Amino acid sequence: MTHLLSSSEHQPWDFDPRTDTKKSYEAFVIFRDLGKTRTLEAAAKILSNSPHYIRRWSAAGGWMERVLAYDLYLEKKEREITEQIQLQEHRQKITKYRQTLETLGWENFEVASQCLNICKQSLERYSTPEALAKIRPLDVRAIASSGATASEIGSRFLNDALAIEKLLESLNFEETIDVESETV
Repeated sequence: MTHLLSSSEHQPWDFDPRTDTKKSYEAFVIFRDLGKTRTLEAAAKILSNSPHYIRRWSAAGGWMERVLAYDLYLEKKEREITEQIQLQEHRQKITKYRQTLETLGWENFEVASQCLNICKQSLERYSTPEALAKIRPLDVRAIASSGATASEIGSRFLNDALAIEKLLESLNFEETIDVESETV
């Protein structure tokens, strides 16, 4: 189980009364928020402060370790959010595939129904012995075979769509990952 840092826990980048003053912490926050290209000199320039003071505060407050912890925390949050987005995108693709299969299944059932109706109409038309002599058995067989094949294909598509729906339910993608919680 993955544990995330709780907002109630003291983080290394939070104010630490043992090492931080109000001014040194404000300077640390500016330094921290400069990102991975941060330098003490850049923070001193933004603060219009002496680089000497910034270096002293940095050494006393363990700024380098604190920003490393902050950067790692942000990277972890970014990864978790990216994974959550990828899971949602994958679920959407699977859902679209399932919907397509279901549509194709119903369309094939409609084709099967039409084929069977054509067979029925043909048989009704040829209900007398004289008319039956005119129908070609091969034509009736072809129409009936087409209807049966379409019915089988439709049934297969609908069964696949149902199986995918069950898979989606078992994966429970509706549950989102809360990156602020202690566990994922």
